Amino acid sequence: MQIAVGQILRAHGIRGEVIVVVRTDEPGVRFAPGSVLPTEPPERGPLTVTASRSHSGRLIVAFEG
Repeated sequence: MQIAVGQILRAHGIRGEVIVVVRTDEPGVRFAPGSVLPTEPPERGPLTVTASRSHSGRLIVAFEG
């Protein structure tokens, strides 16, 4: 069983970052650099977090690739 920890909304800026709607109580742990997240559908992932930061109350995340 997989539990959703976030949902990608849209691109942010020109550096390949995305805005994520957080669906976990520990975003600092789940979206820490090096974290590997499975995706739905599985063919689109997994995604490896390279950086994350908070900006104006939203979580901005960068993934490998």
